[in-house]
Order: sequence, then C-alpha cells, then structure tokens
Amino acid sequence: MRHLKPMAAAIALCMAAGPAIGQARPEPELGYQLVEGQNINAFVRDGAVAAHLLLRSGNDPRILVAFPAGNSGVGLWFDTLAAPAQWALESAPQPIDVRDAHGRRLNGVRAVASLTAPRLALKQAVLSNVRFLRDYQAIGRFPPEVAVKAQIDGNRIVYARDRVDGAPGYRLELRVVEGRVNAGGIEAGAPSTRSRA
Repeated sequence: MRHLKPMAAAIALCMAAGPAIGQARPEPELGYQLVEGQNINAFVRDGAVAAHLLLRSGNDPRILVAFPAGNSGVGLWFDTLAAPAQWALESAPQPIDVRDAHGRRLNGVRAVASLTAPRLALKQAVLSNVRFLRDYQAIGRFPPEVAVKAQIDGNRIVYARDRVDGAPGYRLELRVVEGRVNAGGIEAGAPSTRSRA
C-alpha cells in the first residue's frame, strides 16, 4: 500500500471565503495536542483565534475544525476506506488571518497533515455552526441552505460560503503537496512541484 505521506495534504483551514491563505503569525499563546483513540486533537489560541483541529483516522477519515467562541466550524468527510488509514500531524495548527472577496477580515488556522491511504474520495463538507457538524456526523443530515460544492484548482480543493445572513462565513482549503487532486478526490503520488503555502 502506498502511503499518503506521498499525499501530505497541506490543510489550510480558516473561516470564510477569501482568495488566498494568509500568513501564519509567530508562535501562538497556547498550543497543544492530545491523541485519543483514532482522533488527533490539536488546540491553538492566539489573539482573536481559538480553534480545535480534529483529524479522525480509521476507515472513515475526516477533518474537523471548530472555533468554539463563534460556535462555528468546518468539516470534511471522506468515503469509507477498505483498510484503516492513519493521520499524522506534520505541522501543528498556526493562527492565520485573511481577507475575503469583500475585504472582510477572517480568522483561522493552517496546518499540515498526511494520511496513510492510496486514495481519498471526497464525501461531504459542512461549513456551519457546530450543531450542524454534529448532526451530520450523527445522522448524516444538515440544512440544504448551508450546502457548498468543492472548487478544484490544480492541487487545491476549496469549500467557501458566507453565512446565511450574508456576514463573513467559512472557508476550508486543502492544498495537496504530495499527490494529485482529481474530480473525485485525492490520490497519493510524488510531491507536487507547487510550493507549499
């Protein structure tokens, strides 16, 4: 089995839409990790950013980022794998800030992770309040008005939307630095010639 160290997906996770990933700040005020069973939990707090990154290993991998102060988050679920896969957090979450398409400031985190799987098929992204992320995990449903489609550009996968009331919303971006992105997901492979953000 090929490993997704050859698919080290640079996972850029931040709130709301915006054309680019922002610059990471110096070391955060608080940052730590905790592994519980198949979950890698990474916490970071610095200034306006307080986030919880969860990487779920196993046959049903997923990525979740919750921003508890705003009761908001982003999540990406992948299709069930034939064999369990293991996440590794290569670079701990770092606070970032970006501007969305309307020039509004967005706060978020950026991290780098890899997964030991030859291929990942995108199943569902949910960008909303934490309750809807929990609902999707528990019962597989969420309100249709918060649904968003993936935008694929080279080795980038982006999910973004404003809040339902039009306020700055959510953004989840993955940059695959080893492997490639196709219409259905991510395949392990040689390192990308693109630079890492």
